[in-house]
Amino acid sequence: GGVVGVSEEVIQSGRMRQWFIDAVKAGTGTLYEDGHVAVLAKQAFQAHKAQIMLLVRNLDPATPITNLNITAASTAELAMQVQLDPASQGRVAPRGQAQARVLVECGEAFADT
Repeated sequence: GGVVGVSEEVIQSGRMRQWFIDAVKAGTGTLYEDGHVAVLAKQAFQAHKAQIMLLVRNLDPATPITNLNITAASTAELAMQVQLDPASQGRVAPRGQAQARVLVECGEAFADT
C-alpha cells in the first residue's frame, strides 16, 4: 500500500500530515498540482459533518487518466464516504476533469497526535 505519486520520505517526514492540515484550514483552493494533474477542493462544514468536493483535472493534452480511484479510510472517530462522479467511470479525458464528493462525519472526539 501507500500513496501513489508521493515519496515515502514525504509521508514519513510529517510534510504530508501538515499539507493535509493546511488543506483543511484553507477551505477552498488547489490541493495539488504538477504538470499532469491538478486537484482542487471546496469544503463545507456544519456541526459534526463535512462535505468536500474534489475536482481532478487532467492537465495532459494527449493522455487520458484511466482507473481514477479516490479512497478515504474511516476511523473510529471519522466516518468517510467517497462518491466519484459515475459519469466519469474512473476516466478523465485529456484536458478533462472528474468530480468526487467526500462525506465526513465526526462520531466522537479525537486527539491530534
